[in-house]
Amino acid sequence: MRRYDALPPATRRAISSAAFQIHPQAAEKMLGRGMTGERCAEKLTATDPHRPDRVGGRR
Repeated sequence: MRRYDALPPATRRAISSAAFQIHPQAAEKMLGRGMTGERCAEKLTATDPHRPDRVGGRR
């Protein structure tokens, strides 16, 4: 839980709202490469295979 709590708020919201389980380590890697919290959240949301508005996803 500490790893999750250390993430930026936008990233935590994206992880919480995902339709599948995302481990905080995925976000930590992106943030460690210099991504902003908002961009990391966008990437996590875009890769959610269960999100209907995902480009290329099922509808």
